[in-house]
Amino acid sequence: MYAPIGNLHRCLYGLLRVALRCPEPEGLMDQLKALSDKDWRDILSLAREQAVSGLVYEALSMKDGMVNLPEDVSLDLMMDASRIEYRSRYLQTMADSIIGALQKKGLHPLIMKGPSAANMYPVPSLRVSGDIDLYLPTAEVQKAREWLANSFRTESWAPDGSWHYNADGVEIDLHSHYFDLSVPERRLPQVPSPEATLLMLSSHILKHAMGPGVGLRQICDMVVASRALKGKFDPHMLRKYFRNTCVTRWNKMLVSMIRQRFGVDPGFFPVEDKAFYTLERIIFAGGNFGQHGSSRKRALTRSPRARKIDTAFRFVLRIPFSLYYAPKEYVRYFFALLKGNLAM
Repeated sequence: MYAPIGNLHRCLYGLLRVALRCPEPEGLMDQLKALSDKDWRDILSLAREQAVSGLVYEALSMKDGMVNLPEDVSLDLMMDASRIEYRSRYLQTMADSIIGALQKKGLHPLIMKGPSAANMYPVPSLRVSGDIDLYLPTAEVQKAREWLANSFRTESWAPDGSWHYNADGVEIDLHSHYFDLSVPERRLPQVPSPEATLLMLSSHILKHAMGPGVGLRQICDMVVASRALKGKFDPHMLRKYFRNTCVTRWNKMLVSMIRQRFGVDPGFFPVEDKAFYTLERIIFAGGNFGQHGSSRKRALTRSPRARKIDTAFRFVLRIPFSLYYAPKEYVRYFFALLKGNLAM
């Protein structure tokens, strides 16, 4: 089967498998030993673009003495891991504090998106942490907004309908919707539940793949969640929710990627042989949230308007992909963002 990736990409996948305790691909150690110093620097660059350098460090720590790394790469990975662990623990402490404060007010907050998957990793602190994403039922959002705005003295509204706060350089996002989907709640799984977690993570990856871009960090989140929750979710019910939300085709492709690149069967579907190369091209073209694509790099150095134009350009660029895998969600999300940006 043709795979549109090179040897360095295959080595990166192999290292991620080791870090996530997935089946190690045959011949991985021979491939790693054959890498040149330049190859290792390129793998480090790839890992940073995909926000998985902490996982690469973990994998190589487990193979200590079996692979000769260039000294500069070894040092850079060690420094990356140290920074990642420090920030992860800092965000976890902050999240625990916020959750506890909101619970004391009688609210029922949940951590969602990537941070919700972090505790499912073999070494949670080595997952790159971004923002703190909170979910509360709609009826509880106003009370939470009041407390957050009073605590952090800042509040801004985003086009996707969430509220953002800044706490000492950490962005806190408050959501009244657990899923990045347009389907009525009665057709969605109960929150919290294993089915809800898997659908939430999957729809979050889809949302970014249709627009700015998505990286291997989010794919790894889905890998660890599907492994940790296997046997705890009902695959028949999960497939029903995929049908209800019109994302069955998307999830079949995502499962195919997890199975073929990570050697893990999430148990969502019978064996599928769907090509996932379009998604893989999106992943390696732009990296984590598409921030390393050439057009995005230029936009990030310019104005907010330039970033919005670049985001719109990416949505247009992804039309064939999005209309094939999730047409309903693409149209809904595109117009929601357009409406939100016009209202700002």
